[in-house]
Amino acid sequence: MYPLLKGDYLYPLSEYEIYKSFMLNFIETLKNGELPVWNEYVGSGHPTLYFGHYPISQNTLIYMVFGFSDFTFYFTRFLNLTIMFLSFIYACKFLKLGYLISLIGALTYFSINFVIRVFIPETIGNLVFLYPLLVIFIVKIIEEDKTKDVLIFNLFYIFWLAGGHIIYVYMHLMMLSIFYWITVFVFNGYKAFKLIKLRKFTLLYFILFIIPFLAVLYQYYFIYDVISVSNRFKEGLIASPFEAVVWKQLIASFKSSSYFWFGLLSILIYIGLKLLAVNFKFVGTRVRITSANMLLMLVVLLFLTVANIQFSSNSDIITDYIPIFNSVVFRISLMLYLIIHLFAKRAQYAFFIKFSDFFIFLVYISLLSYYFFSPQNIIGDVNGYDFDLFRELSIVFQIIFTLSVLFSSKDYRNSRIVKIVILSAISLYLIRSHFTIPLLRFYGIVWYATRDGSIFSVFFAILFMFGLKNILSCFHHIVRDKEGAMIKYVHYAVISLILALLVQDSFTKLYKGTSHRFVYPNQIEFANTAWEKYILEGREQIPLLNNKLLELNKETKHFYRVFSAVNSYLYLAGNLQQYKIHEAIIYDSSISRDLQDFCDYTILEKTPDSSRELKDAMPYFLFTRHVHAGLNLDFRNIPYRDVFVLDPERDIQYVKKKNIEFLWDLMQVKYLIIESKLSIALEGFANKAEYKQHGNYNKLGFNLYEILRNKNYSRIAVLPLDDQHKYNEVIKEINSKNIDTLKGLYSRLVFFDKNSSDFRLLKSQNFSNRRYYEIASKKEALLIEFESWHSNWELKVNDENKRPQKAFQIFRSIKIEPGLNRIEAVYHLKYFNALFLLFIFIILIHILLIGIIWVKNMDKNMIKIRFFMLVYLLMVVLILSFGVELIVYLFSKTGRLTLATKSEIFAISKGESSESKVPKPVYIPHPYFGYVYNPSTRVSQFNYVSNIPVYMDSNSDGFIDKEFPLEKRAKICVYGILGGSAAMSWGVDNKGDSISYQLEKRLNERLRNDKCNEYRVLNMGIGSHLLYQSTQIHLYYKKLLDGIIFFGGFNECAHGAMLTNNDPVEFPVVNLYASLQMPSSLILKISDMQQELIYKAKFLVRYPYLLHSPSLRFFLKRKARRIEELQKKLQNEGHQTTLPNIKGKFKEDLQKLFPWVTAFKFLQSYDYENPDIPILIEKILPPIYTEPILNAYAVSKSNSSHFLSVIQPMMYITGSATDWKTLNFASYHFQKSCVEKLVDESKRLKSYGVKTYNLNDGYKNAFKKDFFIDHVHLKKEGSEAVAQILFEIIKKEWH
Repeated sequence: MYPLLKGDYLYPLSEYEIYKSFMLNFIETLKNGELPVWNEYVGSGHPTLYFGHYPISQNTLIYMVFGFSDFTFYFTRFLNLTIMFLSFIYACKFLKLGYLISLIGALTYFSINFVIRVFIPETIGNLVFLYPLLVIFIVKIIEEDKTKDVLIFNLFYIFWLAGGHIIYVYMHLMMLSIFYWITVFVFNGYKAFKLIKLRKFTLLYFILFIIPFLAVLYQYYFIYDVISVSNRFKEGLIASPFEAVVWKQLIASFKSSSYFWFGLLSILIYIGLKLLAVNFKFVGTRVRITSANMLLMLVVLLFLTVANIQFSSNSDIITDYIPIFNSVVFRISLMLYLIIHLFAKRAQYAFFIKFSDFFIFLVYISLLSYYFFSPQNIIGDVNGYDFDLFRELSIVFQIIFTLSVLFSSKDYRNSRIVKIVILSAISLYLIRSHFTIPLLRFYGIVWYATRDGSIFSVFFAILFMFGLKNILSCFHHIVRDKEGAMIKYVHYAVISLILALLVQDSFTKLYKGTSHRFVYPNQIEFANTAWEKYILEGREQIPLLNNKLLELNKETKHFYRVFSAVNSYLYLAGNLQQYKIHEAIIYDSSISRDLQDFCDYTILEKTPDSSRELKDAMPYFLFTRHVHAGLNLDFRNIPYRDVFVLDPERDIQYVKKKNIEFLWDLMQVKYLIIESKLSIALEGFANKAEYKQHGNYNKLGFNLYEILRNKNYSRIAVLPLDDQHKYNEVIKEINSKNIDTLKGLYSRLVFFDKNSSDFRLLKSQNFSNRRYYEIASKKEALLIEFESWHSNWELKVNDENKRPQKAFQIFRSIKIEPGLNRIEAVYHLKYFNALFLLFIFIILIHILLIGIIWVKNMDKNMIKIRFFMLVYLLMVVLILSFGVELIVYLFSKTGRLTLATKSEIFAISKGESSESKVPKPVYIPHPYFGYVYNPSTRVSQFNYVSNIPVYMDSNSDGFIDKEFPLEKRAKICVYGILGGSAAMSWGVDNKGDSISYQLEKRLNERLRNDKCNEYRVLNMGIGSHLLYQSTQIHLYYKKLLDGIIFFGGFNECAHGAMLTNNDPVEFPVVNLYASLQMPSSLILKISDMQQELIYKAKFLVRYPYLLHSPSLRFFLKRKARRIEELQKKLQNEGHQTTLPNIKGKFKEDLQKLFPWVTAFKFLQSYDYENPDIPILIEKILPPIYTEPILNAYAVSKSNSSHFLSVIQPMMYITGSATDWKTLNFASYHFQKSCVEKLVDESKRLKSYGVKTYNLNDGYKNAFKKDFFIDHVHLKKEGSEAVAQILFEIIKKEWH
């Protein structure tokens, strides 16, 4: 490992670069106390999975502590190799093999096939490192039947499965299960099938394989959830067991195999001999071997080897055996086998061997031939996959290995483990070469023969160790009479030489091997081939490309994605996620079927093949020769492209149709990383000037472009719905397969980066697996999230569960209604967190049980007993704790318990939640004005008519304006607009759109003079204020004001609501009695509980992994609810507090005159023509409208300031046919009655010298329906219209 750790060599495969990028984000999420489930940075959003692998294992802990880097990655490889060697040696103790032979066996397992390659990629997990230990432990458990061994096996089994690749897992697990039942059969014979034994071993199988698998079920449940909707399973693959075609394919695979014919012949001979023995007492089941026979065989083998005579045949009956019989390695090994036997049997002129032993020896040759000497079995880089990997070892070790395996045949009858291994190797051959076909065609399960090398490697490593021991034993037998004293030294010398040779071979194979290579030089002086130099040169361009993209990323201020359609050994889609740069597509084996079909059939407009051939449905392309013969498919004819959404080699002819530009628009693509063929196609586009090339990376084989076309970029957009476009119809259209339909719908989208009067994005939050939006809408619409759709996305709109819909076949859509829409989307995989808790719980249970057995078997040493009892008690506490956590979590999922959410806990820790403090109110009491806005605060006021929140910044006086002047200054004229929310310009977020600002702007631009060199117009309106209160404001600020504008009328008309309570008519409608609470003992109690709650929340936030504790979140929620209850109780006490007031006879007379007025009926009167409404308005206006204006006018006269009375405009004057009841606005009848009575009162005012301007008469042409938010509040355009009218009036009246 030293060259890797030092940096002289590296793992340059682009898949590793993606994995490194992936892991940086994965570890960051884990450190934040979350299990990653969604990755927004690849594939326009994709579950947090990397090639069927959820990377939580012992390596993950190292990455969390030391960070993920090349060094830590290679260091974990070193640790994993150490685990493999130690576990192998530990397991071999049971086989009664010495440490050196065990170490040689471990190195043999590591080097003879794929283990030496596959140990580098992280996706393999612990599957290859612990597999030998599990294999040998199964034999130990069946033979010795010890509970402790079962528990140890289970712990290693969990460890083995953690972080494994699903492809490797099911193959290894299936073979481990077969190995288990073979072991049961070998040890128990046919008794294993008796009911009692079968029940026992079935239960043991469940304990060994099923229960510990539950511990890691959370990983494989997640992986299966993703793979099940991927593009891996295609139409035309799965067939019925009742269809003859699959069985014909299976038979064809057997017919193509020489091993099948050999097996069939052996069975026939065996049956024939048995029949002869039974019927004719034939005993000729042995063969007599003489020294002359052996010498003759040696001469023949020597001649064949020296003369290099090669056999050939095209017959399936013997073709599989031809390569091994032509092999020099095998011939030399066989000669050495004969020579050793000749010397070992030197005292015997002749000896006998059984026919069965001879057939067993041929089985050994068959297995060697199949797994190591068959260049046509699994076509790899050059020859057979297994063949190429084996021949990378030195010729000397190949001979030693082959010879040792042949010598292990001596133990077949006497050693159960050898017999189990041989039967397992035969079973593996049957699966990978024949039963792969029914597995594939019936269940869609692919047996990857290129990736099961670690399975048969352990079998042959065991055979190798037994055979090596037998060879050494033969040497002892040969030399025992001559050099007895030297036997021991010769023994160790031979083992040491083999060990040194194997270490050298392993090193050479790892760093200089050519077949399926993963490790390459990182220094130019180590690079010997053109390919090695290409890798070094290409890697030099990767940082150049990434740095350019980072530079462009800084310049780009909006959301966007990068499109990476490249097939490069060094660079693939997914590389940029480490920089938090979003990519549109993904390189992975779990590409969703929706995405692939959308690209193929909608964007590229391919024609679906109704008669799909088997080769097009195949999920993989490389099988054994016999499987290919059975399926009648050559591997070259299987188009394996499942890891690419778009393959330039395959799809370039379709790209020229230019629909791909729509894909880029849809995926919000700003930059393109494309290979040369796609670049050529791009240059052929008519609008090629819209693509700017930023770089040519010739060594990597692609170019970087920027899309210059003026278009929108956003995470979300809105598709408005109207009467012509019903929701269900739009959902159907927006998932149409017709690209023109989709383009038309896309052109109608409203993006939030553009000004829209109908839709406003008030809030947007983006977390790893959660999205939150607050959108104010005036009409029904479809919110489109340009992020991948998945069934696990859960949706809430205004706290109501909704079902997300697909949009454009691959994205998410949500229906929004008129008003405020609070939208929360969460990617939630059901039971995932519970299964993770189960993982920890099962591990703790196993450790506890092992501890109990350990203590039970200890001696009576009290110190040790007390120590382990302490450990035992700690384990009990941990297990009970996790049991409680699991119960609380499950009850929370049923709705019986409520847990505090993470966002609530963070809010409490910052003192921002309703439970942690009393929120800042919109209004606060004022000693003269009744109430004002909370001073110097960003307040939000909700309009229950239009259902839209408005955010406003108040000054230190409590008004929605910048700071008021402290004193009057020369040549600066200060005017004030007083009234309710309409005067304050409620409904516009921007102060620059208010009436006061627009009027001030016009005055400063057009009306400056010697007296007024500068104007300042103060916004003195307060929501729901009456002119009664405006009079008090005027009186308070009279020395500051040069002119006063009373702007109102509607609030006074609507003040009939005061008849529904016991307050005087002159009192404001906003009741602030609750803020004048008398001292209560609850205040101190609530304060103490709030401080305690904040402390606990801060503690959980400081240690975010505690946020995953359901019980802690439950108790926090419980305390928060208790505080809420006390706050409500305190609020009720406050409402019971009253101030002295004079109700007056006027209020009593009105209540008698209008007994129908209740809170409900008065509001309802907005919706229909109640004849009492004009009468009620007429009665109530004089004291709250006319008299306050007269008082204010008198004050202004005494202060020599200008005065103006204005009746505010109302929506009814626009004359639009509006369904007022649907909009919950004041009705046309109510508004018209209000204005008529205000005009009557203005006549009274005129008699006192007060001139009133009615903006509903004479100016009504200045207002349109679209100027109004509701019946009285104005948009920016309405504010500008009012400001212009006031400017003309002021110019006329005051100047």
